[in-house]
Amino acid sequence: MRKFLVPFLLFATACNVAREDASTATATVQRPSPSARQAAGQPAADSCLAQNEWSLGSVTLNAPTRQTLGKLGAAIQTLHDSSEDDGGIYQLTTYRYKDLEFDDVRDEVDRVSTASPSVATPWGVKPGITRDSVARLLARYGIHFTNTADTLDVGDCGAPSAYLTVAFTQSGIVKSVQIAAERP
Repeated sequence: MRKFLVPFLLFATACNVAREDASTATATVQRPSPSARQAAGQPAADSCLAQNEWSLGSVTLNAPTRQTLGKLGAAIQTLHDSSEDDGGIYQLTTYRYKDLEFDDVRDEVDRVSTASPSVATPWGVKPGITRDSVARLLARYGIHFTNTADTLDVGDCGAPSAYLTVAFTQSGIVKSVQIAAERP
């Protein structure tokens, strides 16, 4: 019995640590600690962005889909899918345009992304600019990062509900920008 007790205790301890890490990760999804982001290979942004500025081009996160479609007109492509979160099964519709795409979930914009240099966030972040330019633009809003990873995630300052994700090329140029609602 004793020879099984030590491995069991080690296993139980590891599970408990993993559970604590998972709860920490969940609690810090909006603003993960700099060390947690660096461990995950992402630059450590040390603050958050105001909740009222979550848009990319003319598409605002959580805006009514009908209103957004009214502004943008007919999509080049429309894709339909479904998924599930804590609110149950939902329909996911992706509307693709020349310079951006957005997802509709429960009649609201749930995600918007672009790889076009002609579409920017209210903070000035857009594809085609350098990592240093992103650092300067976001520093005006209290966001500081120094790591050279290929992705930067910044949460919003309100309830944990959204993320700005900036993806860089190996040479440090922004290749895409995405703003997405957090799904439970």
